[in-house]
Amino acid sequence: AQPLSPRGLALRADALAASRQSAEAYALLGALRQQQALPEAVRILQRARHVHVAGFRASYAAAHTLHYLYRLFRNSVSLIRGDAGLLEMELRALHPDDAVVIIGFAPYSQETMRVAEAAHNRGCRSIALCDSKVAPIARHADPVLIVSTDTPHFFPSSVAALALVVLVGGTRP
Repeated sequence: AQPLSPRGLALRADALAASRQSAEAYALLGALRQQQALPEAVRILQRARHVHVAGFRASYAAAHTLHYLYRLFRNSVSLIRGDAGLLEMELRALHPDDAVVIIGFAPYSQETMRVAEAAHNRGCRSIALCDSKVAPIARHADPVLIVSTDTPHFFPSSVAALALVVLVGGTRP
């Protein structure tokens, strides 16, 4: 075997750091599962007439994953996408007996904040999956599920958010 070049060593160090971060994210999710937030979120989703899921930009992958997984077991789930300027029309479907899962991380998109406000104004139960208890999308949400987006790289990581939506989609209270 040939020795690694300095660039090869740097890439290996980056891969190890990312792997460690993923392991830490899963460990944090294990701790979260013991708290009240996750079981409460699952109860809200199960009792809701309809579940709406929203996440834009970097949060879209987590929102789409939750929608896909939850839709395997329940028909009354929709993904709020806001395509072609139709966000306002999608928000009209919100009903007081519905639950809205809002996924977002700093910097928060205007669309995500509009969904959070519309859910509050319509009397829906909101669940925020975000990076801080003081996030603008957490203002009217209960429960708030916090995940880290920290990474040794330039772009924030979605690993913890994706792991959490798998837990939410497959957990029973």
